[in-house]
Amino acid sequence: MLLPISEVNRLIRLGRPLLLAGSEEALSQLDRGDWIGGTISYFMTPDGGRRSDAEVYVAELPADAVTCEARLYECSDLPSVCQNTPYDGYTLLILPFGGETHQRFALGAPAYKDCFVSPVVGWVAGVPLESIGTRRAKVFLGREGRSSEDAAVAMHVVLPPEKAAEIDIFNIFRPGDGPAIRFPETGFSAKTAFVDEVETSFAEYYRAHGRSGAAPLTADYCGTIVNVSIQCVDEASGEVQFYAPVFEKAVYRFAKPVADYSSTFADALRGEHADAGAFCCNCILNYLFGKLEAKHTGQLTGPMTFGEIAHQVLNQTLVRLRIVDRRQPG
Repeated sequence: MLLPISEVNRLIRLGRPLLLAGSEEALSQLDRGDWIGGTISYFMTPDGGRRSDAEVYVAELPADAVTCEARLYECSDLPSVCQNTPYDGYTLLILPFGGETHQRFALGAPAYKDCFVSPVVGWVAGVPLESIGTRRAKVFLGREGRSSEDAAVAMHVVLPPEKAAEIDIFNIFRPGDGPAIRFPETGFSAKTAFVDEVETSFAEYYRAHGRSGAAPLTADYCGTIVNVSIQCVDEASGEVQFYAPVFEKAVYRFAKPVADYSSTFADALRGEHADAGAFCCNCILNYLFGKLEAKHTGQLTGPMTFGEIAHQVLNQTLVRLRIVDRRQPG
């Protein structure tokens, strides 16, 4: 739901645990209560993609949740997020874009203890696109009336025994037929890459082959195709900057182009995949490159983010959390 501030405050006063997304100005006007939030101004709504600085996206946590615990994590505490995720539940996590917390979780999460035991899902908070470089993303811990540019916030949710949480990742990109690309170091930038085992200036390769920013790098991470989106080429340093890290041992290829974002998403989210779930988020790059303003991506609603979290930080994907029944029919 995308709601006016007055209606969000009414829900907060009812004591319901909430996951919220909105502009810094909107979130700063909310009452203290049992909620976590992160800054973003772009949303998937029932009417299509939309920007709003005055409204707040609201996801109510399941009514049958046993417990919901909201916490703030300093950067040094990030490895404990996964360990604190309930075995019989899940964690909703929000990171602020661009800071040490974002980078440390993106680089380190796959190696955290218990990272893949229970679902950790959420998003990377952002700012209005015209404010990139001049404003910082923030996360909010509603119980304390506190915001932070450097910490993360999480809601640890315990479900009843008959329920389970599942993460779905919708990625409309598939690896292309181009050369295999490896990077000499793990990180958010690279000067060189091994292109079909030949060490090459990655910036020169990127420019020479006319690659579009809309087509991310793709790699197979343990059976899941994951994207790494190109942020920019720093002409002075010769470095290519990424929105998510590349990993030293992974093999990447540029994705095949996608002709029509909105229809491709809509096709992927039909039938059994149309359920909105308990939470959903989509990438701001899909919003931009797919020109999703006022266009539908199935029936799912949620924030358009600066990164999606499904155990680790992703890019140019749509992530959904579903609560399912453990009991088998019959």
